[in-house]
Amino acid sequence: MERKSSRGDMKMRKNKVTIISILIICVAVGIYLYSLNQEKIKKPVQFNQFINPETIKQINITKAGETISLTTSDNVWYIKNKDSVLISVDSNKIISIFDFINASDIVQRVTKKESSYPDFDLIRDKETMLVLKNIDDVDTTFYMGKPSENRNSQFVRKGSDPYVYMVSKVLNLDMDPTRWYFRNILFSDPLVIDRIEYNCSDNKKIDIQNDAELKKFLIKDVPEGKQARDLEKVIEQFEKIPVTDYVPRTQEIETEPVVTHNLYFRGGGSAQLAFLKEKKEKSNVHYLDISIDLKENNNSQLVYINTLSEKYLFKQSWFNKNIFGRSYNEFFEDKPPEPKIEDNP
Repeated sequence: MERKSSRGDMKMRKNKVTIISILIICVAVGIYLYSLNQEKIKKPVQFNQFINPETIKQINITKAGETISLTTSDNVWYIKNKDSVLISVDSNKIISIFDFINASDIVQRVTKKESSYPDFDLIRDKETMLVLKNIDDVDTTFYMGKPSENRNSQFVRKGSDPYVYMVSKVLNLDMDPTRWYFRNILFSDPLVIDRIEYNCSDNKKIDIQNDAELKKFLIKDVPEGKQARDLEKVIEQFEKIPVTDYVPRTQEIETEPVVTHNLYFRGGGSAQLAFLKEKKEKSNVHYLDISIDLKENNNSQLVYINTLSEKYLFKQSWFNKNIFGRSYNEFFEDKPPEPKIEDNP
C-alpha cells in the first residue's frame, strides 16, 4: 500500500510540474505576441513632420459633437464667443498645440487594431479631434486619446494611419471657449501709448509721457528735491490690464466709480479707462469700462479693443491699488544727497 501511495504522489508531482511548465510557456508566448504588437522605439523618432504655424489659417477642435473654431488674422488668433464676437486667444495655448505636434517623439507604437481603440479613448464620444487647415485648404487631422498612467505622455492617432501611438508630450484641449480667451486688455506695443494722464487717489494729476528716443516713460513735472520712481511695473500693467470675463453692456450691473485714467495714442485717438466697483455689500468684484475715440487711428489692436469695449464691460477679480490707485507722493522719492567736494589743502 505504501508503494502505491508513493507512486501516486510522484504522478501528482509530475502533473503539477507539467501544468506549471505549460503556464510558463503560455505566459512567454503571450508576452512575445504582445511585444510584437507594441513596438517600443529605441531611438527618438519625431511623431509628425514639422508644420509651420504661419501656414495654418484655422484650427478646429471637436469632441462629442461640440466644435471650437480658431481663426487667425494679422498673426493674432481669435475665437468667436456666444455673441459671435471675435475674442483674442491666449497665444500660449496656440503655442502648446504646435509644440505638441512639432516636438513630440514616438515613445511606443501601440496597436493598429480598431477593437483596441476604446482602451485609449480613441472612439467618437471620447476622443478629441484636432484639425489644422492650411492656407491651401488642406486639412491635417489628429485624434487625441487619453494620457498615459503617469500622465507625461499621450495616446494619439493621426490622419488615416491606423496605428495608436504613445507620444512624449501631453496636450490639453479645453472645450470651454472662455478658457481660450486672452485675459489682458490693451495688449499693445509700448509705442502705441503716447501719454498717460494719471488721476491720483488724492485728486492730483500726473502726466506720464513716452520718450521715443529713450524708449521709456517719464513723468513730465517732478517736484523739486524729488526724483521719479521706476515706472516699469506701472506701464507694464497699463499695457496688459488683466480681466477675468467679458460682461455684455446690456446686463444691468450697479457700480460705483473708483478712479479714471486717460490714455493718448500715437497716430491719434485716446481712451478713457474707468475703474468701477460693484455696488454690493462685501463684494470685491471690479469692472473696467473702456471708452475709445480712435479718430483716424487704424491700429489693428486698438480697433479690436474698440470693438470689444462697445459691447462689453471687462470684469476684474480685484483692483490693483498699487498700480491704478496710487497717490501723488507714491510716484516720487527723495533725491539722494549730492556728494560733498572737499577743498584741497
